[in-house]
Amino acid sequence: MVNKVINEGIDITQKMSTQERQTVHMADIADHEVTVYRQLDTGEIDVYINGMKTLYQDAVRLYYKPGQISEEASKAAGKPIKEADEFIAQESSPAYSGSPEDYEVTSDGTFETNNFNELASDLTEVEAAVMKQPVTELQKRKKLERYKYYESKEGQQKLLDEQYGEYDDTMRDDVIDE
Repeated sequence: MVNKVINEGIDITQKMSTQERQTVHMADIADHEVTVYRQLDTGEIDVYINGMKTLYQDAVRLYYKPGQISEEASKAAGKPIKEADEFIAQESSPAYSGSPEDYEVTSDGTFETNNFNELASDLTEVEAAVMKQPVTELQKRKKLERYKYYESKEGQQKLLDEQYGEYDDTMRDDVIDE
Protein backbone atom coordinates (compact mmCIF):
# COMPACT_ATOMS: atom_id res chain seq x y z
CA MET A 1 0.00 0.00 0.00
CA VAL A 2 2.81 2.37 0.92
CA ASN A 3 4.55 1.92 -2.44
CA LYS A 4 1.27 2.37 -4.32
CA VAL A 5 0.55 5.67 -2.55
CA ILE A 6 4.11 6.94 -3.03
CA ASN A 7 4.31 5.87 -6.69
CA GLU A 8 0.78 6.69 -7.85
CA GLY A 9 -0.36 9.34 -5.36
CA ILE A 10 0.44 13.03 -5.12
CA ASP A 11 3.37 14.43 -3.17
CA ILE A 12 2.02 16.80 -0.52
CA THR A 13 5.24 17.06 1.48
CA GLN A 14 5.50 20.85 1.20
CA LYS A 15 2.04 21.32 2.67
CA MET A 16 1.79 18.46 5.19
CA SER A 17 5.27 17.57 6.43
CA THR A 18 5.75 18.15 10.16
CA GLN A 19 9.43 17.15 10.46
CA GLU A 20 12.67 17.43 8.57
CA ARG A 21 13.48 14.56 6.19
CA GLN A 22 9.83 13.49 6.08
CA THR A 23 7.86 12.86 2.90
CA VAL A 24 4.07 12.87 2.67
CA HIS A 25 2.05 11.34 -0.15
CA MET A 26 -1.70 10.94 -0.61
CA ALA A 27 -3.85 8.81 -2.91
CA ASP A 28 -7.47 7.72 -3.26
CA ILE A 29 -7.72 3.95 -3.08
CA ALA A 30 -11.14 2.31 -3.33
CA ASP A 31 -12.97 5.44 -2.13
CA HIS A 32 -10.62 5.85 0.83
CA GLU A 33 -8.14 8.69 1.23
CA VAL A 34 -4.78 7.14 2.15
CA THR A 35 -1.96 9.38 3.42
CA VAL A 36 1.57 8.07 3.96
CA TYR A 37 4.09 9.88 6.18
CA ARG A 38 7.60 8.46 5.71
CA GLN A 39 10.54 9.44 7.92
CA LEU A 40 13.62 9.09 5.72
CA ASP A 41 16.16 8.99 8.59
CA THR A 42 14.58 6.14 10.56
CA GLY A 43 12.41 4.35 8.00
CA GLU A 44 9.30 4.88 10.15
CA ILE A 45 6.04 4.91 8.20
CA ASP A 46 2.67 6.25 9.33
CA VAL A 47 -0.37 5.48 7.17
CA TYR A 48 -3.76 7.11 7.73
CA ILE A 49 -6.81 5.65 5.99
CA ASN A 50 -9.99 7.74 5.91
CA GLY A 51 -13.25 6.52 4.44
CA MET A 52 -16.90 5.74 4.96
CA LYS A 53 -16.19 2.15 6.07
CA THR A 54 -13.80 2.95 8.89
CA LEU A 55 -15.35 2.65 12.33
CA TYR A 56 -17.08 5.97 13.18
CA GLN A 57 -15.66 7.28 9.87
CA ASP A 58 -12.46 8.17 11.76
CA ALA A 59 -9.00 7.50 10.37
CA VAL A 60 -7.37 4.12 10.79
CA ARG A 61 -3.66 4.47 11.59
CA LEU A 62 -1.05 1.91 10.58
CA TYR A 63 2.41 2.50 12.03
CA TYR A 64 5.61 0.66 11.09
CA LYS A 65 9.03 1.13 12.64
CA PRO A 66 11.91 -0.99 11.38
CA GLY A 67 14.09 -2.54 14.06
CA GLN A 68 17.32 -0.68 14.73
CA ILE A 69 20.71 -2.07 15.66
CA SER A 70 20.88 -2.32 19.47
CA GLU A 71 24.27 -1.00 20.55
CA GLU A 72 24.03 -2.59 24.00
CA ALA A 73 23.00 -6.04 22.74
CA SER A 74 25.50 -5.84 19.86
CA LYS A 75 28.34 -4.99 22.23
CA ALA A 76 27.45 -7.93 24.50
CA ALA A 77 27.12 -10.39 21.59
CA GLY A 78 30.15 -9.14 19.70
CA LYS A 79 28.11 -8.77 16.52
CA PRO A 80 25.30 -6.49 15.29
CA ILE A 81 21.95 -7.37 16.89
CA LYS A 82 18.81 -5.88 15.34
CA GLU A 83 15.73 -5.18 17.44
CA ALA A 84 12.39 -6.50 16.19
CA ASP A 85 10.33 -4.42 13.77
CA GLU A 86 7.27 -2.76 15.29
CA PHE A 87 3.79 -2.65 13.75
CA ILE A 88 0.73 -1.02 15.29
CA ALA A 89 -2.78 -0.65 13.88
CA GLN A 90 -5.12 1.84 15.58
CA GLU A 91 -8.74 2.82 15.10
CA SER A 92 -11.46 4.62 17.01
CA SER A 93 -13.28 2.36 19.37
CA PRO A 94 -16.24 2.46 21.71
CA ALA A 95 -15.54 3.51 25.29
CA TYR A 96 -17.55 3.60 28.49
CA SER A 97 -18.58 6.96 29.89
CA GLY A 98 -20.37 7.53 33.19
CA SER A 99 -21.01 5.32 36.20
CA PRO A 100 -21.66 1.56 36.04
CA GLU A 101 -25.33 2.10 36.85
CA ASP A 102 -25.79 4.92 34.32
CA TYR A 103 -23.22 4.57 31.57
CA GLU A 104 -23.23 5.22 27.88
CA VAL A 105 -21.03 3.91 25.13
CA THR A 106 -19.20 6.66 23.22
CA SER A 107 -16.76 6.69 20.30
CA ASP A 108 -13.99 8.27 22.38
CA GLY A 109 -11.85 5.14 22.75
CA THR A 110 -8.88 3.88 20.77
CA PHE A 111 -8.23 0.26 19.89
CA GLU A 112 -4.62 -0.71 19.24
CA THR A 113 -3.34 -4.04 17.95
CA ASN A 114 -0.38 -5.49 16.09
CA ASN A 115 -2.72 -7.55 13.89
CA PHE A 116 -4.36 -5.69 11.00
CA ASN A 117 -7.13 -8.31 10.77
CA GLU A 118 -8.38 -7.50 14.29
CA LEU A 119 -9.59 -4.06 13.21
CA ALA A 120 -13.36 -3.62 13.07
CA SER A 121 -13.14 -1.17 10.15
CA ASP A 122 -14.00 -2.54 6.71
CA LEU A 123 -10.83 -2.08 4.64
CA THR A 124 -11.50 -5.06 2.35
CA GLU A 125 -11.74 -2.96 -0.80
CA VAL A 126 -8.56 -1.03 0.02
CA GLU A 127 -6.68 -4.31 0.53
CA ALA A 128 -8.05 -5.71 -2.73
CA ALA A 129 -7.12 -2.60 -4.71
CA VAL A 130 -3.58 -2.66 -3.34
CA MET A 131 -3.17 -6.40 -3.97
CA LYS A 132 -4.86 -6.06 -7.39
CA GLN A 133 -7.22 -8.90 -6.50
CA PRO A 134 -10.99 -8.87 -6.72
CA VAL A 135 -13.00 -8.98 -3.54
CA THR A 136 -15.42 -11.87 -3.51
CA GLU A 137 -19.04 -11.19 -2.63
CA LEU A 138 -18.64 -13.45 0.41
CA GLN A 139 -15.65 -11.42 1.67
CA LYS A 140 -17.57 -8.17 1.15
CA ARG A 141 -20.66 -9.46 2.92
CA LYS A 142 -18.78 -10.90 5.92
CA LYS A 143 -16.71 -7.75 6.46
CA LEU A 144 -19.72 -5.46 5.96
CA GLU A 145 -21.80 -7.51 8.43
CA ARG A 146 -18.98 -7.30 11.00
CA TYR A 147 -18.58 -3.54 10.41
CA LYS A 148 -22.33 -2.87 10.71
CA TYR A 149 -22.51 -5.03 13.82
CA TYR A 150 -19.78 -3.00 15.54
CA GLU A 151 -21.62 0.20 14.63
CA SER A 152 -24.66 -1.06 16.62
CA LYS A 153 -25.06 -0.61 20.40
CA GLU A 154 -24.92 -4.39 20.95
CA GLY A 155 -21.81 -4.68 18.76
CA GLN A 156 -20.07 -1.83 20.58
CA GLN A 157 -20.75 -3.54 23.92
CA LYS A 158 -19.31 -6.81 22.57
CA LEU A 159 -16.28 -5.00 21.15
CA LEU A 160 -15.64 -3.38 24.54
CA ASP A 161 -15.91 -6.76 26.26
CA GLU A 162 -13.48 -8.30 23.73
CA GLN A 163 -10.96 -5.51 24.13
CA TYR A 164 -11.12 -4.86 27.86
CA GLY A 165 -12.93 -7.87 29.35
CA GLU A 166 -16.41 -7.87 30.77
CA TYR A 167 -17.20 -5.28 33.43
CA ASP A 168 -16.64 -6.70 36.92
CA ASP A 169 -18.95 -4.96 39.41
CA THR A 170 -17.01 -6.43 42.36
CA MET A 171 -14.03 -4.22 41.48
CA ARG A 172 -16.20 -1.16 42.01
CA ASP A 173 -17.33 -2.50 45.42
CA ASP A 174 -13.69 -2.93 46.50
CA VAL A 175 -12.94 0.69 45.69
CA ILE A 176 -16.03 1.95 47.54
CA ASP A 177 -15.19 -0.13 50.65
CA GLU A 178 -11.72 1.42 50.96
